[in-house]
Amino acid sequence: MSKYKHASHDEFENKRHLALGADGGKPIKIYPDGSIEATAFLDGSDDNLETIETPNKNVYFQKNLNDDIKVVYLPKNWNIFYKVFHRAVYLLKGVFANFIGAVKRYDVLKLGRFKHAHRTLRREIKKLFKQNKRFVFSEVKPYGVFTKPFIQSTTLGPYNTDVRIRANNVALINDLLVIKTGSHGVTGPIDEHIVYVSPHELISGAGVLHTSTGLASADGSYPPKGQNVDVGMYSGIIYRISSEGFHINDKEFLSSNTKYTYFGERNLLPKFYDGKKNPHVQDSLFYATHPEHQLKVTNDTWDGIVPSGGYLKIQSWSTNDQFIGFDGSLDVVPVDESLASSIDIKYESADWALGKSYEDAKMAAEKKADNRFFKTINKSLINLGIKTKPSKLLNFEDMLDKVAGGFYGNGGHEREDSDVQLALNNPTNKEFLLPYSKSISFDSLNEKVIISVGDGSNKLDDEVESSSTQSTSTGGTTSSSGGSSSGY
Repeated sequence: MSKYKHASHDEFENKRHLALGADGGKPIKIYPDGSIEATAFLDGSDDNLETIETPNKNVYFQKNLNDDIKVVYLPKNWNIFYKVFHRAVYLLKGVFANFIGAVKRYDVLKLGRFKHAHRTLRREIKKLFKQNKRFVFSEVKPYGVFTKPFIQSTTLGPYNTDVRIRANNVALINDLLVIKTGSHGVTGPIDEHIVYVSPHELISGAGVLHTSTGLASADGSYPPKGQNVDVGMYSGIIYRISSEGFHINDKEFLSSNTKYTYFGERNLLPKFYDGKKNPHVQDSLFYATHPEHQLKVTNDTWDGIVPSGGYLKIQSWSTNDQFIGFDGSLDVVPVDESLASSIDIKYESADWALGKSYEDAKMAAEKKADNRFFKTINKSLINLGIKTKPSKLLNFEDMLDKVAGGFYGNGGHEREDSDVQLALNNPTNKEFLLPYSKSISFDSLNEKVIISVGDGSNKLDDEVESSSTQSTSTGGTTSSSGGSSSGY
């Protein structure tokens, strides 16, 4: 059973306390300052509340709702958290990555654009939600009021071979599926272009959504300030573009010629289309209604191939006020599919995570499991030569080589003891040449370190038994960036 920390009392105070306890048992002590000293606290209520002590001697309370959900009470901050247990089994076979789509609901009040909005607008939006009305952020364009897209993005790659993206029954797109490709430069992404946008149509509605067409001060000053700010609340015709009526056919590779099915028109049979009818993104409504992205749109058709060394971004653009994502999945496969035949990865995850609500705790647990799987995939792809090592890992390995070679000890301080320990832990079994004419080699069979001092003309050899030297192990780490996909 966990314990509380003992209160700090001096010798005089220790003599002034009230001791209560059962015969033959350990008493509790009540001091004049109101503190209580006891061996343990047991909860006798029906709430089944546990007292948990952390490694740093802090105390919190925990209540089990079931085997997978707990409620955590933090008395120090008077906060209540949910603790959720998440189990998951991940499989990846025959592909470089499998992006599993999902249509998720999002909260406008948690968006960054809401948190950074003018306080008067935030107040008016909250009033609308209390009245069970809906609000969407928008942009006023010369041809009407359009909803402002909310974007979620996942970056995959780069890979050491040409790859393509294969769709698996992609439907219920909320509201656009956008693919970007590019390459990494010294300061970040370069040559990034929008190469694919899912087929879409113009949708309009009035009286359902509310939006703000702009803020204005009562005195005409800018930027708007003060209490009398008009938020320009509007519920007239609001436009958006969406792919919600389109279904990308199964096993289709995304390109300018992707085939799809249209279910938008009611009381009519589905229509099958070929992307060749409209191959250029520049000819789409997306291009016409988003001038801020026109310079990033490719000016040619896309054959669906992401070249070796290039990364790809899978983005979901929501133009509605509630949902984002799509149903189905996307596979990243090499153009030469035989290169993925050796990929067969299975990973099992089981761990707890905290959140201020059950939903937040569940998302945190899922994200923790996803990130661990991403690292597992990255490590496997690097070992297979499909991906290059990330820059952080390369820098770390370069640092280890420099340490082993005495590079950081070249400032006039010859740390011979450290050099010996480095040699003891040298897993490569190779000789290191140090800048001050000293070489160390490791004999793994005899477990000895051979230290040679001098420029080669002075033959002075010392043998040091490895058992007489305290050794420390060194290790490396890999790093990766994640998103909502199940692979890299």
